[in-house]
Amino acid sequence: MNKNQFGYDAVILDEDYFNKMSDALVVDDKLPVAVLDLQTLESLGDWEEILGVSKEVAVALSRFKDPVLEKNMSTKGHIWVNPEHKGYKDLWKSPPFESLNGKHLDHVHAKQCASIQGYGYVMLLPCAPSSNMSAGAKEKVFKKTAVKGHAIKNAIQYAEEVHWAKIWGILQLKIGVPVSEGKHPY
Repeated sequence: MNKNQFGYDAVILDEDYFNKMSDALVVDDKLPVAVLDLQTLESLGDWEEILGVSKEVAVALSRFKDPVLEKNMSTKGHIWVNPEHKGYKDLWKSPPFESLNGKHLDHVHAKQCASIQGYGYVMLLPCAPSSNMSAGAKEKVFKKTAVKGHAIKNAIQYAEEVHWAKIWGILQLKIGVPVSEGKHPY
C-alpha cells in the first residue's frame, strides 16, 4: 500500500472510477463552526450563559444575527463550547436543548484542531453516529496539519466538506481503507 504525505496508508483510485462517482458535495453557505472568542460569537448572534456553566466553558445562542446560522441551525439544537472542556456531554443535559435521540454529541470542528488553531469556541451539536465516526480519520489528518494561531488571522472558521458531512449525516471514506477489496468500509 502507498503512503500519503502524512504517513497514512493511501488508496489510489483510478481516474475512471473517480470520474464515475456521484456529484461532489458543493456548499456555498458560510456556516461558522468555530470562533476566536465571545466577541466574535456575538457578531453571529446573541449569546447567553447555560444554567450552572460559566461563559468561559460554553454558551448558547438565543437569537441569530448570521443568516446562514439562522437558515441551518436551531437555537435549541447546538451550543458553543470551549474545545479544551472535557465534560462537554454533561453540558447538553441542561434545558432547553433537544433530545439526542440516539445521536452522538460532536464538535463540528475537531476540538484538537480548534485548540491548536486558537479558537475559543466550537459548535457542538447532535449528529448521526456513523457520520461522526467516519469523520475521525480525516480529523486526525487535520490535527497534524493544523496551523498554530490560525484563529488570530481568521476569527471564524467556516464549515468545509467534513463539517457539512457530519451535520447532514453523510458517511466519509476512511483514510487507508482499500476500496479494491470490494467491501464498503463501514
